Amino acid sequence: TFQTVQLATILRDAAHRQPCDVLVLAGDFNSLRLDRRRWAAWFAARAAEGFLDASQEVEWTFRSSSLPLRQKLDNALIRGAEGLVCGAHSPELPGSDHLPLFVSVQLPATRYPYK
Repeated sequence: TFQTVQLATILRDAAHRQPCDVLVLAGDFNSLRLDRRRWAAWFAARAAEGFLDASQEVEWTFRSSSLPLRQKLDNALIRGAEGLVCGAHSPELPGSDHLPLFVSVQLPATRYPYK
């Protein structure tokens, strides 16, 4: 419950900011997926609001050093122009119990014709 309340606060704040071309909601959501239905509903609600789950294909971002445990805790949701293409990868690099999450965002060429 704490995580969903915290994320709701972030979403309320984002709703009151100036409109922008791309809005990124990313971080350690601590969505332990113990109650998969609740988190599936939360992500479905974000999709209905126009967010793309850029990190959907990443299977896990956290590993326990003491247990053979891997979980998906880190996520990146992106909302922007129609035709936005995004993706992510999370290489196994040492240094933390969380893996880095690299996200790529490709804006529609028709909206931004100059590189």
